[in-house]
Order: sequence, then C-alpha cells, then structure tokens
Amino acid sequence: MYWHINAHKFLDFQNEIDTKEGKNVAKLIKNNEVLSFVQSAKIVKKYLTCYAGVETLSDLVEVSCWNIKEGHTSSVWKIDIKSDHKEEVYILNVARDKVAGAELKVLSLKLKNLGTIETEINLAKVYDIQDIELDGLEIPVVITKNQWVENAYEIHKRHNPAKNSDELLLVERFLCSSRHPSNIQSVVGRVFKSNEVKIIEKSIESFMKKAAAFLGVAPTIEINDGDVVWDGDQAVIISIS
Repeated sequence: MYWHINAHKFLDFQNEIDTKEGKNVAKLIKNNEVLSFVQSAKIVKKYLTCYAGVETLSDLVEVSCWNIKEGHTSSVWKIDIKSDHKEEVYILNVARDKVAGAELKVLSLKLKNLGTIETEINLAKVYDIQDIELDGLEIPVVITKNQWVENAYEIHKRHNPAKNSDELLLVERFLCSSRHPSNIQSVVGRVFKSNEVKIIEKSIESFMKKAAAFLGVAPTIEINDGDVVWDGDQAVIISIS
C-alpha cells in the first residue's frame, strides 16, 4: 500500500520523501537502479538520436514519443518518426530496472528469433535489442524496438461472480485513484463477445504451438500482465513470461 501511494514521488521527486520508511524504499530503488520517468525519456531520446543518425532530434523532419504505458517490466513508448530517408511507427520498451532489464533481454531475444523463423505468426515482432548507457547509472539500460500493432487493446481476464465463470475484457484504459496513483483500481472497456473469445483462444493456441516447436517448450503467457492484445481480427502476442 505504501508503494501504491508514494511510487510517483520516489522516481522524480525523492526530495519529498523524508520518513524512515521512505528512505529505506529510496535506497532499494537506488540499489536496483529503478528508472524514473525522466531517465526513461532520456533513454528514448538517446536511442532515437543514435538510430536516426542525427546530432539532435530537431534534425528530424518529425518525431513523436508517447509514453503509452508503465508496464511490469518496461516503460512503453510509441514512436512516430519521419526523416528524409524513412517513416516509421514502432514501440520502444525501456527496462524499468536492472532485474527487469535482464528479463527483457532474454525474453525479447527469444521473440526476435521466433519472429525471424516463423514469419506467419501472430506475434508483435522484435526488431532490435540494445544496451543504452546513461549518466548516473552503473549498468546500461536494456531497450527493445518492437512492432506497433495498430488499433490494439489489451486483453484481460476477470472472474464474474454473478455467472461464476471467467470472462475476457477488452481494456481501453486503466483507472487509478488519486490516493493510490500507482495502483490500478478498475478499467474502461467491454466484455468480449463469445465469437471473439473463440477467436482469441484459437489465436493463442496457434501461437503456443508454433512457439513450442521453435523453443522446445511452450512459453508462459500472463494475460493479465498485458502479454496479449486484440487488433480487431485476432489476438496478437506482444510478450511472454
């Protein structure tokens, strides 16, 4: 509960934390190199500058960086970039801390290789994996460049007590309270229709079979961690656990 109330202060406003409990948490954050929002944004800027081959982002024709989600493992940014040579839309995942970075690198490498071998697979492909150094951090930050899935919404599962059964939800956005800004209280969305649920189940089953054949073992998908999205036609896997 303490973290849910104060997490946003630790990351960019640590001077506001003056309690013993707060200082202990701040020490843990420092030891684990948890990135603040500002640091995450700096990593995105550094990657884009290097990737685009320019001195500053102002040298590009147009660039938009939108932080669309703070996930369990990474800070997720949608990138729209235009230059004289290219026009792209993709996702950048910035590891939240050093432990998350190690996990992100291992899982993303598996997905990158899977997407290269299995071209016809309902997977948001991983295009690039990089280690980016940032002043003030002892180890580089892991960042991945992933395929942007157009018109995609997260799929989540909940138990419906009235029906005593599970159901799948299309999540448009998450809602937090002002008192607990780092704790999701509810969502805005809708319940998937029965025909859509069948498509989702078949899509996940198809992915699992192809992934198991390549990896030698079926991967783990945590649907309530945002591993699967709905693009209007099928379920697309964007991460594995």
